[in-house]
Amino acid sequence: MPTVVFVCGWLGGKPRAVAKYAAMYHETLGLDTFTLLSTPSDYIQPASRVHAASFRDFQTWLANHHDTTTRLVIIPHLMSNGGCYSWSCFQNHLDRAGIAFDVPCLILDSALSAPRDSSNGPIAFTAAIKNRVVQHICAAILTVLMTVAVFLLSDVFGMEGPLEYNYNRLILRDAAIPKLFLYSRGDSVVNPNHIQDAIAKANELKTPVVQVVDFETSKHVAHLTLAPERYKQSVHAFVGQFVKLKSSL
Repeated sequence: MPTVVFVCGWLGGKPRAVAKYAAMYHETLGLDTFTLLSTPSDYIQPASRVHAASFRDFQTWLANHHDTTTRLVIIPHLMSNGGCYSWSCFQNHLDRAGIAFDVPCLILDSALSAPRDSSNGPIAFTAAIKNRVVQHICAAILTVLMTVAVFLLSDVFGMEGPLEYNYNRLILRDAAIPKLFLYSRGDSVVNPNHIQDAIAKANELKTPVVQVVDFETSKHVAHLTLAPERYKQSVHAFVGQFVKLKSSL
């Protein structure tokens, strides 16, 4: 069965930055990759529409690279909450199109937040603003708006917000899928305690394999930059338990 790694970037992650992770799999581990980029617009449309264009691109890519009648093996590499949401939404398109696939394992980098926590959202949405004063003002406004939005979605309309959507799918529904958590106690965007809680929940639900690497001092989604060899070796050792790799470190 053909194996494809879905490299799902963090919210606002630039193509060049996310490409480093795809290169790690393609060049070092010998696996095909497909990249999903996370943008703010993903959060203001129904989950069923997120990455609709990316899915069409994937269908074209798949037709050019693999036998479309063969069941796929997909390994999601999810970075921050944005990457988690991209993958969670992309699965909708795969299911609706009737594309058969298995997920033998998944990697969570700097993820994920508690279901109803919106404190990191303003930081992620305003990270690209260079002027610190403007950034803080925008972040303060977004904090109020996002707190209200979470309340309305969950308590008034009974709907899942993106963070709850991620948690319910990746931790609860997909409890049977082995997971590698790559995080840092020094993360100032996604609360490390939330990641540790997700790890504890995965263990509580008896997820068959739960591996954890704490990079301790690295910043949000910066573990590969801080400790490239440790990062690559951790991913290689984990993924190699579930799929045959074409190369070794």
